[in-house]
Amino acid sequence: MNPFDRTREQWEARAEALLREGRTQGAQLELAFFAARSFSVKCRAGAPEEMLQSNPSGMGIRLFRDGRCASASLGDGVTVEPAELVARLLKHARLLSVDPGNTLPAQAQLYLDKADMESFDSNVLKLDLASAFELASRCEKAALGHNPAVTMTEGASCAGGASVRAMYSSAGLAAVEYSSDCSLSVEPVAQSPDGGKKTSWWFSAARSPEGLESPEAVGVKAAQRAVAKLGAKKIPSGSFPVMFEPEAAAALIGNLFRAASGDLLQKGASYLDGAKGTKVGSSLVTLVDDPLMKGAPGRTVFDSDGCRTAPLEVFSEGVFKAIPCDSWYGGKLGLASTGHCSRGLSGPSSVAAHNLYLKPGQLSPEEMLHRLGTGLLVSSFIGSGFNPATGDFSQGAEGFWVEEGRLVHPVHEITVGCRFQDFWNKVEAVGSDLEFRFSVNSPTFLVREMNVAGT
Repeated sequence: MNPFDRTREQWEARAEALLREGRTQGAQLELAFFAARSFSVKCRAGAPEEMLQSNPSGMGIRLFRDGRCASASLGDGVTVEPAELVARLLKHARLLSVDPGNTLPAQAQLYLDKADMESFDSNVLKLDLASAFELASRCEKAALGHNPAVTMTEGASCAGGASVRAMYSSAGLAAVEYSSDCSLSVEPVAQSPDGGKKTSWWFSAARSPEGLESPEAVGVKAAQRAVAKLGAKKIPSGSFPVMFEPEAAAALIGNLFRAASGDLLQKGASYLDGAKGTKVGSSLVTLVDDPLMKGAPGRTVFDSDGCRTAPLEVFSEGVFKAIPCDSWYGGKLGLASTGHCSRGLSGPSSVAAHNLYLKPGQLSPEEMLHRLGTGLLVSSFIGSGFNPATGDFSQGAEGFWVEEGRLVHPVHEITVGCRFQDFWNKVEAVGSDLEFRFSVNSPTFLVREMNVAGT
């Protein structure tokens, strides 16, 4: 039996009672339920530092009437009789302004299929705290044992859990989705002979423990990344060819998606306002969000509006092709929802990606370095520095200086900057090393020139 089956039965009964009461009092309702079982373990220096288990749950409700919308959320163990809850929300709604966009999504947009369990594996719940600690401890031990330069760690963690969410509405919505996940990570600290220290990290994530990389593989990878940063130098300021490794590249395409999102466009807060249908990047820039990709971290069949999700090509060979939006911002723009609503159990919505990626090319990482020749390889960014309204980007970075296609030395204390209006047109090579480790992913890519502030 699924561990959430009883919970789901209780939700269905409660939803039926609330929707019936909504009809009685002349209001439309949208209900969102969430429940999870989760755990996390952290060890440091071989000893347990933190062990947590939790079973959070809650319900959110939005009430619509006469162009007004009121919302509330109820936490664990909080119950209110349906008649009283609906009456309270109606009272609140009367105090709010009227907006024609305050309506439930049309039924044709809603997810009306059977409960989705594609992203659920009950085996994750068989992993107890002792077993999770053993995995984390092995991971840390592997990091510490890989290289004498790794002198300590900031800790190793193993976490995971399973969850179910459901939505019901007066428009006929009855959507249920199960998911599970587990992860293993470590953050080693490497020290050079002169006392300088560098940290890095690595992780593995999957829907079940069986899908994780071995603790030893995760620990060694993290240690290698930390040791590689030792001896970092500044470089002179200038304009160079710059290549972005997947972690840094993903941050950039996430910013591009944000600028293309319907909420910013509707507010006039994006440099891409009015650019739909025009070419804004090189022909190598094809950006896709695929919420239905099996096994991907952000897989989901319905968004926080209860609308169906589907793959969306936002940019196609450099052309701004589609605007990601939810039902509210889509309505303001005269567009149908693309299934990109993100919202907690209550409160305002935003537009967010599910499994966003830059379409990969054919070149291996080694071939990409050869294509770069002499220039900068950015491995990660520090902080944030993108203004979607103006397209200006300026951010601290770390990486490596490359000459004749070979890594020469690590680089730190630099800032890279550009205008997105120009940046994406300068993409001249895209690698084949795409992996789906996050909800936003990218292969390595190369731009022919970028401003770098160093010494």
